Amino acid sequence: MPIDSKLVGANERQIILWGDPASAAAYASALTAIDARTLAGLYAGLVQSVGLVLNPAGTYDLARAAAGTTGVPVVNTEGTKPTFSAGTIGFTPVATPTDFWTIIGSASKTVRVLRVTVTGIATAAASIGIQLIKRSSANTGGTTSTLTIAPHDSNDAAATAVVSTYSVNPTGLGTSIGLVRAKTLNLGAAGAAGEIVFDFGTRNSRAVVLRGVAQALALNWNGAAVPAGTVLTIDVEFSEES
Repeated sequence: MPIDSKLVGANERQIILWGDPASAAAYASALTAIDARTLAGLYAGLVQSVGLVLNPAGTYDLARAAAGTTGVPVVNTEGTKPTFSAGTIGFTPVATPTDFWTIIGSASKTVRVLRVTVTGIATAAASIGIQLIKRSSANTGGTTSTLTIAPHDSNDAAATAVVSTYSVNPTGLGTSIGLVRAKTLNLGAAGAAGEIVFDFGTRNSRAVVLRGVAQALALNWNGAAVPAGTVLTIDVEFSEES
């Protein structure tokens, strides 16, 4: 606070004491205007302590630093979890399918299914009900073909989930946790393929989570007859985390 004042013309000049006049080491100085990041003088006693944003070198990255440094968000908002996709084209289910496609969870990772797409054509237009069922135990029997899984980033470790199609129906279906989605697939003639898209985690909701090798997500035809000339294309996108 001011300790004295003096009139200078029509103005009042205040006299303020900064620091201890008896100790030169305690003299205070004005905050430097060279760089707003520097705390000096009167404010030198303030401590910057934000350990969570320290970079590996033990210093702070500046807001004007390159995108991607600690505390500086990059422009896009893509996730950092290892993400994978698998697809099949030209797949024809058996005559009266039950489960005809599955993604099975992992013994070492938590699998989050983000998207499943089914498209198809037939000799003549037809409409078929498709169910997406979550199972808590594995199917038994049947004949499967395992699909190749592609990582979105080749630096990620290989996927541990398993994606398969059935060329022979399973003899026993795993226990159903519930029907996750159900839609009608319109099989159009060649050149007019119908499509179903099952999206998850897009409305601030949780994706379909598979924990352990017993849990699976299955596309199910519900035993209906497959129209003549049916050919399907199926793809899935999922992430894995420890």
